[in-house]
Amino acid sequence: MLTPVLATNPASLISPDNAWGLWAVILVGVALSIYLDKTYRWAARLSGPVLALFIAMLLSNLGVLPMASPTYDVISDYLVPIAVSLLLFRASLLDIVRTSRMAFIAMQIAVTATAIGALAAGLVLHDWNAPDRAESSSVGQLATSQVTPSFSSRLPEIAGLMAASYAGGGVNFVAVKEIYNIDDGLTSSLLVADNFVMAAAFLVMFRLASLPWMRRHFPHPHSLKTVDEAPPEEANSNRPARSVSLSDLAISIAIAGTLAATSNFIAQGVGHQFSLLDGETASPAARLILQICGSLASSKFVWITLLSITVATIFADQLKQLTGTDELGGYLLFLFLFSIGIPCDFMSVILNVPVMFALCLIIAAVNLVLTLAVGKLLRMNLEELLLACNASLGGPPTAAAMAVSMGWNRLATTGLLIGLWGYAVGTAVGVAVTEVLRQLPHSA
Repeated sequence: MLTPVLATNPASLISPDNAWGLWAVILVGVALSIYLDKTYRWAARLSGPVLALFIAMLLSNLGVLPMASPTYDVISDYLVPIAVSLLLFRASLLDIVRTSRMAFIAMQIAVTATAIGALAAGLVLHDWNAPDRAESSSVGQLATSQVTPSFSSRLPEIAGLMAASYAGGGVNFVAVKEIYNIDDGLTSSLLVADNFVMAAAFLVMFRLASLPWMRRHFPHPHSLKTVDEAPPEEANSNRPARSVSLSDLAISIAIAGTLAATSNFIAQGVGHQFSLLDGETASPAARLILQICGSLASSKFVWITLLSITVATIFADQLKQLTGTDELGGYLLFLFLFSIGIPCDFMSVILNVPVMFALCLIIAAVNLVLTLAVGKLLRMNLEELLLACNASLGGPPTAAAMAVSMGWNRLATTGLLIGLWGYAVGTAVGVAVTEVLRQLPHSA
C-alpha cells in the first residue's frame, strides 16, 4: 500500500478534529468548482469534478487540510449511499427497455466490451514496473516502495473499479471503491487519468459520428434528420418544468435515506450468511461464483442499487414528479470527489498516473472498437452505437449532451435511459472483473 500521506503533512492549518472548519472549506471548495465549471469555458473543459479534485489536492498538499479526518468518513459512509439512491430515482426498467430498443442492445454490447477491456488491461499491466524490476537508484527505490506495490497488489480491484465506472458511471465507481476499500491515493490518481482518457474518447466519438467514411459503412438515420424535425421540448423532456420545492427535497431524502438504511441492514445479514459457507471443497468455478455472489451480497451499494431500481420501476410516475433529485445527488457526489482528493499528494499522482492512464486507455479503446465492430456485424445504427459508448464511459449526462449537440434530439432521452441502465449493472460488472482477475496466478 502507499505510505500514509499523513506522514508528509503532520501539522495542517485546520486540525483533523475541527469538524466545522473542515466542513466550511469543503463546502466552499465544492461551490467554487461548480461555479467555475458553469461560468468559464476553460473550467468547463476541465470539468467540475476535476476542479474539485485538484482544489482538494492543492489544499491538502499546502497544509491547509489534514490528509485524514473522521469528517471525511461521514461523506463516504452516509452521504454517498443517499446520493446513489437519489441518482437512481429515474432508473425505471420498463422505461429503459421500452424506449431504448436497439440502443439498449448497443448498451449491452458496450458494457460487455468494457468488461473485456478491463480483463485485457489486467493481463497486460499485471507486471508493470514490478518490484523486482525496480531501478537501483534511490529515486527508483522510493517510487517502487511507495507506488508500484500498491498498484500491482491491487490491480484486480483497480481494473474492476474502472470496469464499473466505464460500464456505468461515478455511482458505480463509488460503490466498487467502497466494496473493496480501495486506497484514496490510488483512486485520486485514477480519476486524473480517467478524465484525460474520457475527454480524448469523447473527441474521437464526435469525430467518428461526422466522418464520411463511418457514414458509408454504418446506417445513420438520425444524422439525416434536421433538428427542426424533432419537437424542441423532446430533448429536455427529462427536466422538470417546475422549480425545485422543499417538499420534494424532503420526500426524496426520506426515501433515499430509508433505502440506504434498509440496504445496509440487508447487506450485513446476507453477507454474514455467505461468510458461513465453506467453499474450500468446491471446484474453482464454484468458488469463483461463490466469491462473486458473496462480494455482491455483502455490499450495501449493491442492495441500494437493487432496491432503488425496484422502487423506481414500481413508482416510476410518482418519482418522476419529484424535483431536485438529480441535482442533490450530483452535489453529494461532488462532496465525495472533493473528499477523496484530500489524501492524495502530488508526487504520488505524478508517479501513478502513467500506468493509470494506460489502464483507462486500454479499457476505453476496447469499449469503442469492440462495440463498433459488433454493431457493424449486426447492422446497427452508428448514432446508437456511439451513444452507447458515450453512455457507458461517461454516464447519462454526457450521452444526452452528445445527442443534443450532434442534432440527434430524438436520442437525448434514450441516452439518459441507457446510461441509467449502466448505473444498474456497472457495480456487478466491476465486482465480476475483480474476482476473475483475483483468480489469476499473477494477482496472488
